[in-house]
Amino acid sequence: MEKQKKVGAIWKKTASNGGEFLSISLELDGKKLSFVAFPNGFKQPGDKKPDFEIKEQRPLAAGGGKTYGTGYQAPSSASFDDIDL
Repeated sequence: MEKQKKVGAIWKKTASNGGEFLSISLELDGKKLSFVAFPNGFKQPGDKKPDFEIKEQRPLAAGGGKTYGTGYQAPSSASFDDIDL
């Protein structure tokens, strides 16, 4: 059996305001990509909606650091259940 190639990693993180999210780092065809994933606050038990919404992680224009796609800031709640995207 052929060994599978590692293409990335995922970390659980907590924002400075206490909200939780996933930080995703991938390398595909030599290109490094970064994403963040937030729980889907619209998901209801039994439906087929995704569990998480993924957004591109991009550097801020000035001052360094990173922003999450549309500038979303993880909510202060430490629970995935009450995050609304």
